[in-house]
Amino acid sequence: MDTNQELVGKRNELEATNKKIKKIRDECKLGDGSFDLSRTKELDGDSPSRNNSMSTLLTKSHELGVEVDKLADLVKGMMEFDEGNGEPEAKGMQHPEPKGANRKSIGEQFIASKEFQACAGDGGQKTAKFFIPDVNLKTLMTTSAGYASQAIRTGETEMYRAEALNLWNAIPKRQTSQSSYIYMEETTRTQAAAEKAEAAAYAESAFAFTERTVPVEDVGHWLPITRKQLLDVPQIQGIVDSELTLGLQELLEYEAINGSGTTPVLQGMLEKTGINTLSAGGIAPLDAIYQAITKVQKNGLAEPNLVFVNGEDWEPIQLMKTTGGQYIWGHPADIGPMRVWGRKLYSTFRVAQGTGGVGDFSRMLYAERMGITIEITDSHASYFISNYYAIRAWTMGCFVWKRPTAFCSITGLNS
Repeated sequence: MDTNQELVGKRNELEATNKKIKKIRDECKLGDGSFDLSRTKELDGDSPSRNNSMSTLLTKSHELGVEVDKLADLVKGMMEFDEGNGEPEAKGMQHPEPKGANRKSIGEQFIASKEFQACAGDGGQKTAKFFIPDVNLKTLMTTSAGYASQAIRTGETEMYRAEALNLWNAIPKRQTSQSSYIYMEETTRTQAAAEKAEAAAYAESAFAFTERTVPVEDVGHWLPITRKQLLDVPQIQGIVDSELTLGLQELLEYEAINGSGTTPVLQGMLEKTGINTLSAGGIAPLDAIYQAITKVQKNGLAEPNLVFVNGEDWEPIQLMKTTGGQYIWGHPADIGPMRVWGRKLYSTFRVAQGTGGVGDFSRMLYAERMGITIEITDSHASYFISNYYAIRAWTMGCFVWKRPTAFCSITGLNS
């Protein structure tokens, strides 16, 4: 392997390592700025094992960075070395003069000319013409006809924009091995406990339970890719893996909010029958959010732990000021956690402007039958004879809203 190829390989390995570290950091970062390594699937084992694995990744990133710097310096030094005379190139090209010649260069003649001296001095002349004898123009040396410059692409890749998976990471997860998630919901609860007179009968209470079934849905997508692209560029393997995985998680977060629940679409909170609703028309946004909290507390006898609103609806709230011009939500220099009425708040553009939600997300879950799976095959159409691959990423699961009244949708927040 030549030095340039080794440099590109090390840069690709460094980028893949740093990307994995960033993914772990984003998944494990808590609202108070600390980290919980148990929140990521990138690390295995108990807490000490995860700490050691993370430490190893950071050490590897540092060591790869040092190797990349050394190789880059080596490549640069070799490019600047003049193989003709065994010495580093001087500034400009070397044109040896015949022995015994005592001829000034064009630059030396120009500097020594009276025209240049007049232009550079205090005589006021600002334009000079200089005639150079015995200079015959041959072919103009350009990058197309001359020596092409060499440029080595860095190992950096700027990925397409993607919104953070805040809500998805906050949703409780549970495994299921069946094609549907079946559970019991208490739908009748008549508590008749009361005092009684002597010799009188106790009051009779009534409880009834209803079986609920939520179908597990299949979610996935695929990507065609040539074998040459997959094998010749190691970095593309990490990009394909992360992008396909991220695409699934982005869809799951979107459907956790907006999914219609009509098979094969997953059931989202805003479309779930039985949740509380609140129209915020004519109500201050902060007041509307608190009224939604109250509805959940009253009708669902639950304590909301999360609020989500559209980013453009949150902006005027975040920028609210006192009459004296002081920001109510804190000084701009202090980032701080996003909270409203003591609850964690997510500003997201996966919900329509003017719409928001409040809920006790311990009263729902994502039931996962199959974790995210990535598969690759050439058994598709003419892919085998054309050296194509089909890469597929898929998962199976469903959202279970166990207590609909523990949630409330808000509309008209921007009216």
